[in-house]
Amino acid sequence: DYNGLDPADVTVVNVDNETPEQPTVATVSSISYATTGGRQGDKHLVITVKVEDDLGGLVGGASVSIVVSLDGATYTTLTGSTAPDGTVSFTLNNAPAGLYTTLITNLTADELTWDGLTPENGFQK
Repeated sequence: DYNGLDPADVTVVNVDNETPEQPTVATVSSISYATTGGRQGDKHLVITVKVEDDLGGLVGGASVSIVVSLDGATYTTLTGSTAPDGTVSFTLNNAPAGLYTTLITNLTADELTWDGLTPENGFQK
């Protein structure tokens, strides 16, 4: 019962005449490191990158490109896509000991512009 109203005749009006806020910027909110595998659980290195929009929403389906450095020299370059939770993980099998840092070199996401920033990060393996 619609109190005599036909739902097809109802119009919703935004009385403030403002468009709902839409996210416009993609940012890498964190880069984290973990180890896995081997007897001591430290054979492989897993680097996880998290992408959020400027409204704090998680960005799934974003393409993320990284350069991983080991002791200051380029070790590898990788590209992956974020899951619905906004994260993408890269696994470096049999990663040697040393200081790892990750630089984001590209990030593309539908209707969002990457802010170009890489959060400070590093991991001593």
